[in-house]
Amino acid sequence: PALLQLRLQGQGLAPVMDALGAVRRLVAGGHAVHQNIFRRAGALVQIVSLLNDEFSGTDGAQMARGVLATLAVLLARNDSARKRLAHDVGTDTLLKLVVRLSDGGHPGRPLLLAILNLALEEELNPAADVPQAIANVAAVALFLGALRAAGPKERAWGLPLWAGLLRGSMVNLSACERAGVNGLLIDWFACSTDDLELQTQIAAVLQVTGSYSISGHDLRVLLALLQPVGGGGEVPSHAALLLRTLAGVAAHAG
Repeated sequence: PALLQLRLQGQGLAPVMDALGAVRRLVAGGHAVHQNIFRRAGALVQIVSLLNDEFSGTDGAQMARGVLATLAVLLARNDSARKRLAHDVGTDTLLKLVVRLSDGGHPGRPLLLAILNLALEEELNPAADVPQAIANVAAVALFLGALRAAGPKERAWGLPLWAGLLRGSMVNLSACERAGVNGLLIDWFACSTDDLELQTQIAAVLQVTGSYSISGHDLRVLLALLQPVGGGGEVPSHAALLLRTLAGVAAHAG
């Protein structure tokens, strides 16, 4: 863990990235034993603290990817480590740090993939015959938060990709239920009233997650979005889309 005290002092990223790479190689060799050594030494917070540095150009996004890749190794199949990161850092703090280091505050695809790998605790395999299982439930909100901050091109790529991981996978749908994904999607939908294309992409994912399980509270919030807007009682522009989504949820839920 002492290696992680390295900071950028005119030497670029190389010293810190080398240290992170060494951590990944060490933990991959011993796994749970070495994971617990790093956890007890407070290395999880030390690693995340690297994101507090100031970076130039694309160095920040590169550092964020290195940190996320290292966290994925340190947390893999280790519930104690996952709980420690959630307690000591938290999803909201990690999301803010990652977005801050993104180009213009908009995470690019490589960074989004690094977060997705953290959720899966393995590298995404687009050619997999069956959806890979979400292992780190806390990283679900991190991925969706980063995707929400991303640009239109990355959102159009990421939302269908996420839906594909969920379809037909009870494990992943259960993980989304525990992560409160319906509420996150509904809030995103409600805040995107000026972008019907984005709302359509969000609704496609919401139909998948809502068909598995949806709370009475979330249903009431969705129905409230159908209420007329303005003094003239105008029907919201997304009303037809939302009604189709609700019908799809009801049909699959039986």
